[in-house]
Amino acid sequence: MKFILLWVLLVFPLILWGQIFILPTEDGSPLKANFSYRFFRADTMAKVEISIQLTNNALQFLRDENKYKAQYKISVAVYKGNELMQAKQFSNSVWVAKYESTNLSDPWEAAEFYLLLPEGKYNLYIILNDLNAGTKAKAQTTIKVPRPEKIKISTLWFFVPQKDSLVISTKVPALWDSLGVSAQVYDIPK
Repeated sequence: MKFILLWVLLVFPLILWGQIFILPTEDGSPLKANFSYRFFRADTMAKVEISIQLTNNALQFLRDENKYKAQYKISVAVYKGNELMQAKQFSNSVWVAKYESTNLSDPWEAAEFYLLLPEGKYNLYIILNDLNAGTKAKAQTTIKVPRPEKIKISTLWFFVPQKDSLVISTKVPALWDSLGVSAQVYDIPK
């Protein structure tokens, strides 16, 4: 239990910090989502990973024989000033067997996009379409992509239990069953 609590304390705030909400464009629409992004080094470019999370209760499900189906489309566009740098789209369907499952509020990953961008300041636009309901949700944010050589990653850290505490080590523990949690730390300068 201590390991889970430590993991939540270390990782969860990082996830929340990077979350941005995709909000409905029409009053009363339940369509909403959130996304997060992070940077990785990819040679002379920075790789921007965008993860979009949805919940079933944000989508409209229609009965299809003895199952329920929701359909959505996600569009991502990156601009530098007025110049379109990259644009991507993703469409998918969600199937559930029981009507009760259409109202689940547990987030799940709806899409993941990878963009290669040089250092600079960009406007990121995301549009989510519920294809069954005909509704949209949008988000816009400015991202500052650092120089790729400035993106650093630590060695793998192992959180190894020692009596009533945890020891952070960069060495692989001799007994794998004693491993609590592992993590890597990203250092992205501003």
